[in-house]
Amino acid sequence: MLRPWHRFQANAPWPDASPGFRRIRGSGDGAKNHRIFRALLAPYARTGFAGLKSAFKWIKVGLGGLHAHTQYLFAERLPLVSRCSMNFEPFHSRLMLDPKGRLTLPIQLRHALAGVGQNRLVAIANDGDQGGLSLFTLEAYRDAISARTSDIDPFAPRGIDFLRAIVSTNQTLTIDGHGRVLVPGDLRALAGIEREVVAFSMAGWFELWDRERWDQHAYPEAIDRWSALPAGTPEEDGA
Repeated sequence: MLRPWHRFQANAPWPDASPGFRRIRGSGDGAKNHRIFRALLAPYARTGFAGLKSAFKWIKVGLGGLHAHTQYLFAERLPLVSRCSMNFEPFHSRLMLDPKGRLTLPIQLRHALAGVGQNRLVAIANDGDQGGLSLFTLEAYRDAISARTSDIDPFAPRGIDFLRAIVSTNQTLTIDGHGRVLVPGDLRALAGIEREVVAFSMAGWFELWDRERWDQHAYPEAIDRWSALPAGTPEEDGA
């Protein structure tokens, strides 16, 4: 039999023959569980079964709090893991800037960014004042620039020209709660963007072009260059 509650002491051993103790003891951890439960239940020794019920109530509350805290920790860390890569559905959209220069991102892109907890993009002028804007996530931009500049010669004119002409135009854009980004005025001027734009997905990034510049110049010129490449050239193979 279990000893009466009024005789229960914090340092008194529980009899091994007790079915309750055997259940608590488990396999191999009896001494540890014995000490833990004895410490938990000792303050309620003089209150009988009402005290025991209260004790288990607070144990349950404590375990619930631990469960909630564990869920919070996982929720905080999962986005950090998934931010390493982002996949979005291909898109090609005709969009309009509002009078303040804000652009509502295509729905496919908004969903992909929200899925990895991203609310910022890096915009860069991709061909000076003759091109458009390329937009990346922060991670994709760092990877792309690092791959291009990891072994760059700081005294080589070609490498320095790339950094000054292209990389120097980079700016970070924040996505607001409505899925919009404010395109800075200097980038709009470089890209010739006034109101109507063409937005389309690329290989891990996307581009914005002034509609007229894209339709009348950039796209036809890209088709001509591509068509002029001999079959099997490194450029055609993506090397």
